[in-house]
Amino acid sequence: MKPFFFILLFFSCLLDAYDQKILGEKIFAVHATSIYPREGVLQAGLGDKLKGVPGYKKVPVDLYPDFRCTLHFALGEMVRPVEGAGSWEGCAFAVVTPLSEILPQTINLNCYDTFILGNYELQESATLVVPLEERSRVPEKRSYQVYFYDSGTSLREAVDQVIEQKEGFHIRMLTTDREDELVEAYLEEANVNTVEFFAPLREERPYLSVGCRFDPLEPVNGEAYRFGSLETAFYLVALSYLKEEEAEGLTLPLLKEIRENLVYERDLVRTMVSSYPFSTRVLDDFTRKDQHLQSWINIIDVDIQLRQFFGKTVMTAPEEKWEAICLYRWKTEELFTFLQGELEWLPDQM
Repeated sequence: MKPFFFILLFFSCLLDAYDQKILGEKIFAVHATSIYPREGVLQAGLGDKLKGVPGYKKVPVDLYPDFRCTLHFALGEMVRPVEGAGSWEGCAFAVVTPLSEILPQTINLNCYDTFILGNYELQESATLVVPLEERSRVPEKRSYQVYFYDSGTSLREAVDQVIEQKEGFHIRMLTTDREDELVEAYLEEANVNTVEFFAPLREERPYLSVGCRFDPLEPVNGEAYRFGSLETAFYLVALSYLKEEEAEGLTLPLLKEIRENLVYERDLVRTMVSSYPFSTRVLDDFTRKDQHLQSWINIIDVDIQLRQFFGKTVMTAPEEKWEAICLYRWKTEELFTFLQGELEWLPDQM
């Protein structure tokens, strides 16, 4: 019993020794991606993941239901596969940066899924990890560092090498992550994916969450999960308009309920963002996503009116009509007026 007690005491003292400065300098945030960060900027968002997917309507890119205003990082090593969601092992590029560099726009801490609000512009202390065969894409004049790796090295190995060269903490995560709990991650033999470990970072930033992307933990340690909840709710209702089999069963009463919940969650997120001490650039990144979401709420509002007054719906409308819907979506009055003149082309509501 005594040896076990001293082991626990040792690791407890070890973790207590890490203040905010050490955590910010020694923990490295890692973002793996298959998209080269042009002009040294990582873009928050889903990208073009809907483009060319079978079953989806061919709508303007501006209409893709992308409210993801967050950018996601792992801590201490490259992200592990997420159970039932996907893997990043096939990515070619990664950004490795001290945690301190992203803290000014961080909203959630989690070794498996730390996320920030808005895009991230690579700083001097950031390292872009690039395959040798892609070196021609790297500009000579740049503010960040670059680490090239050859075909005999995996991206994960290259990231580990960068962190080792920087004398950063190597945090060992489990082979897979789950998105509904804080999964263990180890520094030496101590689990550091805990509220207690991140406590020094929250002293100056009490708004920081320690949790998961979609679900609140018990006890709740912040509200950042609301971004994921809103993103998913928006994505699912928008898909009902862009993929016919998703539209089945979305009746008028249900659509009204979904719309009210969407606005409620959106307003909560807006209130949260307004309280963050973030830069104008970061807040502008959020505003653009928020305006996109509002344009879709306008489409839903007009669809509700069409159903009530004419028994028609925008849902499953012909592809060629979506160009105009995209153009008029910023103002409900103009969109409603346009669609009134297109009733013969609109399907009957379900």
